[in-house]
Amino acid sequence: MQAVRSKRVAIWFEGEQDFERLPFKFFIAGATAFQRSFQFYFPDPPNELTFEDALKAQREQRPVFREHFDVYIFITAEHMKGNLFFIEIGPLVHITTNGWQQNFSPPSVFEYLFHSIMCGSIYALSDGTFQHHDDLTMGCQFEYTRVKEHDRIDIALGYICQEHEAQIATQLGTDVLTDVKRLFKFEWLGSADQAGTVAYKMKDLFNYDLRTDSGFKKRFLERVQQNIDGFWFDIAKELIKGILLIVVAFLLFKFGWK
Repeated sequence: MQAVRSKRVAIWFEGEQDFERLPFKFFIAGATAFQRSFQFYFPDPPNELTFEDALKAQREQRPVFREHFDVYIFITAEHMKGNLFFIEIGPLVHITTNGWQQNFSPPSVFEYLFHSIMCGSIYALSDGTFQHHDDLTMGCQFEYTRVKEHDRIDIALGYICQEHEAQIATQLGTDVLTDVKRLFKFEWLGSADQAGTVAYKMKDLFNYDLRTDSGFKKRFLERVQQNIDGFWFDIAKELIKGILLIVVAFLLFKFGWK
């Protein structure tokens, strides 16, 4: 039996972002390593292609990029018309982070982005009949959330309703459905307190804690709390340097140069 090819999803950044790119790339790489249905890529340079460029190429029936991907993701920090979080036009998905960290996080901006990437990718890979729920909130990933903060419910829950499960299984296959369900639940993240997990390595190696480095909940004291030991160490180091300089200056003044 021939293995089903993974869906290739490419991600570009448009302009300045309101999050750190390196830990985000590690975050996404963790999702790639967890399953076989989706491969996420960051083409280099990361700002070579924009959503508008890709949309123009699609309308002119030209290749979107020099290398073919199944889905083309574009992330921007700019406001999107219609107060939308993302739009999908064929294989093209445009996502904005505008306002998320200031008004809605937690969940973290990384979890929000991954949710949007996955939803946009499923819409893009479907046959055009895959529709979201309108005017209701039930916790399903595929809802149009008119009240934007309701997206926090969907992302935190990681739930897919039976209707959308059936559509994914029919259009993309049961193996893809299994991976999609696990990805949405963020099983692959693990705990920041458990060595070896993606969340732990993000905090340990990239100094990024999903629960404290993203969102309106983080106040000044929370922002410095995780680095408080280093903060006092830096102060002590500077004080010692200052005292040594004063002592040296005094000795030179008292005894003169030899």
